[in-house]
Amino acid sequence: FPSIKWLNGGYRIKGTQRRIQEMYHTEKSGKFTPVSEGVFFSDVYQGPRIRVFGMQMSGPHYEEWPSRAQQEIVGDVTNSEQVDIQESLINLATKAFRRPVQEADVSHYEKFVKDKIRSGMERAEAIKLGITAVLSSPRFLFLDEGNSAREKRLDPSQVATRLSYAFWGSAPDSTIKEKAKNGDLWKISGLDKELKRLLDDPRASYFNNRFTNLWLRLDKLGEMPPSPTLYRNYYDDYLEVAMRTETELVFSDILRNNKPIKTFLLTDETFVNDDLAKHYGIFKEGMNGKFRKVKLGPNSNRPKGLLSHGSILTASADGITTSPIYRGVWVLESILGTPASPPPPDVPAIEPDTRGTKTIRERLEKHRTAASCSDCHAKIDPWGFPLESFDPIGRYRSHYSYGPRGKDKVDIETD
Repeated sequence: FPSIKWLNGGYRIKGTQRRIQEMYHTEKSGKFTPVSEGVFFSDVYQGPRIRVFGMQMSGPHYEEWPSRAQQEIVGDVTNSEQVDIQESLINLATKAFRRPVQEADVSHYEKFVKDKIRSGMERAEAIKLGITAVLSSPRFLFLDEGNSAREKRLDPSQVATRLSYAFWGSAPDSTIKEKAKNGDLWKISGLDKELKRLLDDPRASYFNNRFTNLWLRLDKLGEMPPSPTLYRNYYDDYLEVAMRTETELVFSDILRNNKPIKTFLLTDETFVNDDLAKHYGIFKEGMNGKFRKVKLGPNSNRPKGLLSHGSILTASADGITTSPIYRGVWVLESILGTPASPPPPDVPAIEPDTRGTKTIRERLEKHRTAASCSDCHAKIDPWGFPLESFDPIGRYRSHYSYGPRGKDKVDIETD
């Protein structure tokens, strides 16, 4: 759904809701009952307004006719009687199968279309069925890389397809097809140039999104959403989208500029919009609402690199509380590539005695004293404790809040 916000406006409506209730309140009964008919939200709302007087949607609109899609299959022909069936099927199959196609490869599709025409079907409808048949082929639906038993190496068109789908999530364009045809992709220099072209293209956002999701487990964002009561600004400021965008932009910046891999953990640069900057406590006047690169100052409470990203800190929490175990496991799996070993299948789960403990560190100390738990916790806890300085939506904190309305506090020990 579309969302409309203004930079100097508020997002909370409790005051407006209260005024609406007051308009419905009758003094005699002391109950909230309607005092008049036709009272609307806009009658009591005070603040910036947007008025929509009408909305109309139409389409599709084509800047030219025949449309580009139609031209790529049948050319400029608009009369089905003039369509060259064989040529059109070869054009379509070459694009759909992502490799050079000969007459023999489409002969059965051609026969199918002509049989339909001879049986009395209108020519245009028969051609559409032929197009449907090509697009239903496994050669289009799956990446056809031949038979590995007979062919030890991918051919140039298969290499082009792999590269295109890896970085763009789509079929190869004419440029990479031409480079596959003339042999440039077999040369190191030619391959390097093509990789740079693919990454510099806006379509590389597919790779940024997919890779960060799988590597950093950002696919978990939204699985256990933060409590709307405790973390209202997460929803009011659309922080989930902003956090994911921050991580993707940082990843893209490091990748496109070929920075050292350690930059992922050591960089003091990130990308934020106004809402995310306010959430992190690094907002400065003059930001224009769009994402921009910022440098974290020496006194910032944000650590360097990916570990400061709200996307990661939120995905490694459960929406209400945090745990050094969950975040420590995330570091072991996603950053170090050394996941903790699962417990032996023949050892039953043990619940160590945690009575009388006060802090997270004290409770985990009980776990570390149990022989069946100590080995894993010795690997997990040191990575998870430093991230306890951040709450379930990645906001800096110096203590845990407990009790009614969070009045009871316990300091965080992260050393």
